[in-house]
Amino acid sequence: MSATTIGELVREARSRAGLSMRALAALVEVSQPFLSQVENGRANPSLATLYRLADALGVPASALLPEAVSAGDVLQVGADGGRMIPVSAEPGSASGRMLTIGAGHPLEVVEYRVAPGESLGGWFSGPGEQTLFVIEGSVTVELDDGRSFSLKPGGAVTHPSSVPHRWVPGPLGCRLLLSVAHGQTAAHGSPQSSRDQP
Repeated sequence: MSATTIGELVREARSRAGLSMRALAALVEVSQPFLSQVENGRANPSLATLYRLADALGVPASALLPEAVSAGDVLQVGADGGRMIPVSAEPGSASGRMLTIGAGHPLEVVEYRVAPGESLGGWFSGPGEQTLFVIEGSVTVELDDGRSFSLKPGGAVTHPSSVPHRWVPGPLGCRLLLSVAHGQTAAHGSPQSSRDQP
């Protein structure tokens, strides 16, 4: 029987990694009772926690999400489809809509619709190489080396996901599309695993 919930997928990946629940909770910096609730389907992790879980388990975040219904090698997500996952557990946090879901996808695609005043969380990093594209509004992408990029509609920035970064939405909110490529050497160097990813 294949796993059909985030919790079942986390439990299976934890078992394959040979980690106890307590050890995984410590690596991800969540409580063991919370991780138990996730594995038993009584709680869902935020995107930040999902990426930390994936990093600790050595799998892409999409491997911890149930497969979407597909027709062979084609995956279709309708305008109202895709799993909505909050960026963080903090009040006023935006949500991301997962457009590619399930293990085996070398590309993660997430849409963010950020209302005025909503947050996109703190600093993040993870495996792969990412491109952030602005559909509406504006966002500033800040890298931990002090560089920042102000983006308006039609603008994009690409960098190794391993570079710690954060996104600061403009005052009127924004709509963003994030693509993260996994399993290949990034054009700007080899990404290294780190903490989490929005």
